[in-house]
Amino acid sequence: MSQCPLCLPTSQDLLWQDDFCRVVLLHDADYPAYCRVELLAHVKEMTDLPPADRARTMKVVFAVETAVREVIQPDKINLASLGNKTPHMHWHVLPR
Repeated sequence: MSQCPLCLPTSQDLLWQDDFCRVVLLHDADYPAYCRVELLAHVKEMTDLPPADRARTMKVVFAVETAVREVIQPDKINLASLGNKTPHMHWHVLPR
């Protein structure tokens, strides 16, 4: 999908990537260590994925959450997958 910004190479700081997804650091002064887990394939919904890929996605999301908690020790972590503006499966890992 050439119109989808998450289908393109990222302009964000790439923290990690494999053949399935990538983790990027979003620069937001209000939310240090704000990360996003982005699937490489254009998929709109978690239920569009086979169960094994759903589990693989969440394994990465939880690994990022764990790393952020260890490094910056936030009061709270918000996990969100909305896709209203960009209908490409991605998860926000947002320390508060």
